[in-house]
Amino acid sequence: MLNVLPRDEKYFERFTEMAQRIHESAKILDQFFDKAAPVSTVADQIKRLEHECDEISHDILRGIDRTFITPIDREDIHRLAVRLDDVIDLIDGTVRRLSVFNISEPTPAGRKLSAIIVQATGEMVEAVGALRKQKGVIDHCIRIKRERRGHRLPGGDRIAVSRADLPDRSHQVEGHLREHGGVHRSLRNRCARARERRPEALLDGRVSSLEEPGQTHLLR
Repeated sequence: MLNVLPRDEKYFERFTEMAQRIHESAKILDQFFDKAAPVSTVADQIKRLEHECDEISHDILRGIDRTFITPIDREDIHRLAVRLDDVIDLIDGTVRRLSVFNISEPTPAGRKLSAIIVQATGEMVEAVGALRKQKGVIDHCIRIKRERRGHRLPGGDRIAVSRADLPDRSHQVEGHLREHGGVHRSLRNRCARARERRPEALLDGRVSSLEEPGQTHLLR
C-alpha cells in the first residue's frame, strides 16, 4: 500500500547523534581514570558535549509537536530523548564531583567501573543506531544487560569505594568518593535499564533502585 503520509525519520539520526556524544563523554571521563588527563581538561570537554546533547534533546522534543506522523510513538520518542539526556547529565555530574571534592587520584574500583561504562555506552550507540530497522536491537540489549555485572568483580567482590581502597585517606575524603561511586553506579544502571526493554518501547519504565537488599545507599 502506498504511504502518502511519509514519516519524519530525522529522529533516528538525532538519537544517534546524542548516543555518540554520550559515548564520547564516557571515553573522555575514562581518560581521568586512566590517568591520561586532569579533571579540568576532562570537565571542559564533557561540558561541551553535554550542552550539545541538551540542544539535540530540545530539538527532538520541539519537533514532536511539529511532526504529523512520527516513525515510532511520540511518547517513546520523548522518553528516549529524556533518558539519553539523563545519561550524559550523570557523566557530567561525576566530573563535577571529582572537581568539587578535589579528587585527583582514581581508585582501582573507579577505574574498573569507568571502563565498564565506556563499554555500556558503546553498546548504547549500536542499539540506538539499530532502531531504524529494528534489527539487532535485542542483541545489544543482551550485551548491555551483561554490563550490569559492573557492580561486582569476579569472585563476588563488589566494586565500591571503601576503606580498603583508601588506606591512607581521611574519613571525609572516603565519604566524598562514596558519593562519586554512587553516581557512577547510577550511570551504569541507566545505561543498562535504557536498553533492556522491547525495541518499540526502548526506554519505557523507571530506573529501579540502585540498592540491593541489605546494601547501604552510597549517597547518604
